[in-house]
Amino acid sequence: MPEAGARYAGGDAAVRQCHGAQRDVVRGFQGSLPHARPPPFASVGAGGLTDLSVWWLRLGIRLERIEPGKPQQNGRQERFHRTLKAETATPPRANMRAQQRAFDLFRKIYNHERPHEALGQKPPATCFALSPRRYPRPLVRLATDAPWKHVERIDKDGFIRWHKQRLFVSRALAHEDVMIEYDGASEEWLVIFGPLCVGVLKETPTPTFQPTKGRMADQIDREMWSEKPRKVSGMSPV
Repeated sequence: MPEAGARYAGGDAAVRQCHGAQRDVVRGFQGSLPHARPPPFASVGAGGLTDLSVWWLRLGIRLERIEPGKPQQNGRQERFHRTLKAETATPPRANMRAQQRAFDLFRKIYNHERPHEALGQKPPATCFALSPRRYPRPLVRLATDAPWKHVERIDKDGFIRWHKQRLFVSRALAHEDVMIEYDGASEEWLVIFGPLCVGVLKETPTPTFQPTKGRMADQIDREMWSEKPRKVSGMSPV
């Protein structure tokens, strides 16, 4: 995956699980990661989250998703992947070791030898610098200590307990903390993970969870406070 400014290609690993393949990529990013919507980057579940995108969020990386069916919004990445596939995986190599050698050779040539038009015909390595940001270890646990916020932990199967009922949220959020905040305008409870609203809890007629596509929580908060006076819920988290 190429870095935005210098077009420097990060680690391409010939592995079966993309979560591991992207671990070296975060080294060059400044905090924002544009990506497409198909798995493993996004899903149709709560907040569009996957194991990989949850890991990115816990690293403090902000997700920027393109609109469905509009690959041109991520044209730089799409063009890079077309070149990568053509030169290293068409056809695929005979085994994983051979495929990794092809990736390594491509990355060396792409970064250090091949001129890039957007860089004045310079290779990316002449313009690239590692991000000064040191990503935290252990991963950040996304929650809040504010006394007016309610925090629930998702269980190992992706459920939370709400008003004595077990509601499915997302397996990608297993063992994670989510913040639950009441929206008086809609009379619903927002379920928030880090910067994203991943769904809403509805109280009537029986408690249910409705996933959302993952709007930015700070945007929702601004909209909530710009509304008319808000109602207070007669029910509280249990």
